[in-house]
Amino acid sequence: MRVQLSIIVAFALAAVGAEQIALTNGAETCLVDTLGGRVISYSVDGEELLWQNKFPPRANEPWVHGGIPLAWPWFGRIGGGDSDIHGYAWRSAFRIVERSGSRVLLSLETESALLKCEVELSNGLSLCAETTNKSEFPYPMSMAFHPYFRVGDLDRVFVEGIDGVSLSITNAVDRCVKFDGTLPERNYRINDPALGRTICIQAGNSTGVNLWNPGPKVKCPGTIPGDAWRRFVAVEPFAMGTNRFLVLKPGANHILRMKVRNMRLN
Repeated sequence: MRVQLSIIVAFALAAVGAEQIALTNGAETCLVDTLGGRVISYSVDGEELLWQNKFPPRANEPWVHGGIPLAWPWFGRIGGGDSDIHGYAWRSAFRIVERSGSRVLLSLETESALLKCEVELSNGLSLCAETTNKSEFPYPMSMAFHPYFRVGDLDRVFVEGIDGVSLSITNAVDRCVKFDGTLPERNYRINDPALGRTICIQAGNSTGVNLWNPGPKVKCPGTIPGDAWRRFVAVEPFAMGTNRFLVLKPGANHILRMKVRNMRLN
């Protein structure tokens, strides 16, 4: 599976010199792309938890679906169309800062900010994205993890931890919940009886979460072939402030965390 996903992504992105980094920790395996700092595969005991588009993205695609892309330095749209959706980190080349067999630290630097993204396997998939304002002026930003979790039968999937209820995923879903403040920890569960598992998502330093699936008729940026929308659900922890942006003072930073674990159902 990791080889197949690597070929898919490398086919479309080879021109920019992207590198796929394989991580392992016991029964856990992960594949990370330096283009966008995207996790494109995560499996436990050979069982894949993420959905990845089977077809390579088209040239100049407004958004590439699949895996766990990063939305940064903004989440959502800031204009009227799809060309600016979810920022630009997801299509930018990251630099490898540190790497080992089970961990990699990547960075993306702009004139005003430094983004560091750590991916680690340790009894689960841990992601940490840190934004630092390196300028002399306030820096507005927002960000999110946008994971596409693979499911067996969308009609039987329930997501717990959002709005304090168990939500079924039927047809189009776009449910955004904002918290009163930044929460040090928030937990969600994707119950998937068709695959006999529960995916646990733990978010840290998030200000809200978005639950999303495009359904069969809702237009969304990028390409989702055929009925592939039935095979994933996105639970997206985000960090946003008033009027969409957090404002970092000079030298200040913000860290967004997410950990993903697989639990088999009895």
